[in-house]
Amino acid sequence: MLENSLDFEKSLEYQFLYNEDPDSIYLLLSWLENKNVGNNFTPKYDVTKALLTGLRRSIRGRKDKKLIVDAISKMVSEDLSRLEFAFSIKAYTNAYYCEDLIDQLERIALKLYNPSELNNMRLLLQNSKDTAVIDFKKQIKDDFMKSKIIANNEVNVNYFLDKNIKKKFFRINFYIDKQVVVDTNNANILTLEGKNLTINELLHIYNKAKFYINRSINEAYFNQFWCALNDCVLGRYR
Repeated sequence: MLENSLDFEKSLEYQFLYNEDPDSIYLLLSWLENKNVGNNFTPKYDVTKALLTGLRRSIRGRKDKKLIVDAISKMVSEDLSRLEFAFSIKAYTNAYYCEDLIDQLERIALKLYNPSELNNMRLLLQNSKDTAVIDFKKQIKDDFMKSKIIANNEVNVNYFLDKNIKKKFFRINFYIDKQVVVDTNNANILTLEGKNLTINELLHIYNKAKFYINRSINEAYFNQFWCALNDCVLGRYR
């Protein structure tokens, strides 16, 4: 039964990512709602911001770096938002099946709150400064960073990027809003500001983009996973 459920979720995720099917994501959101674990599901959409910040550093030597980054933002922001949304839901659904972690977090919560209080809470320990909570969260993250989840996420992210986004990076030159400038030596000659990116430069930018996107996706995944564990605990008291 669990295997069938996971296959169904993967099928919906694929439909959303590669066929841009909105109905599939609504079904996954309904699944979260029915399990009482989606009340606080809110993707932060930080991946695009992290990518653009990283790329500005990577091409800081170019005078037209802002034009390049702006062009990339226009081309890939929607795809990356869809990718982050899908991985955020994946984190929530995967957390639901981690009963041992949910049990451990519940025991910590019950040392801080009684069942009646838990029943009335909207947020649990997502942002807690309690030492036991911080230590538990750190242990989960340490285990997460050493787990197969990281490798699997990167395989799936890279597949999505190569299939949906790579071709857009190699068309950057066509989307850069270059300014027309007047030749200082001859007012009758007009030229475009900046040089076109070479194939090697485009490949370098794309490979850097993959690094920044993967790093940000894994951070977003863990944050949503942690939030989901908290929601799962509260779901037991609703």
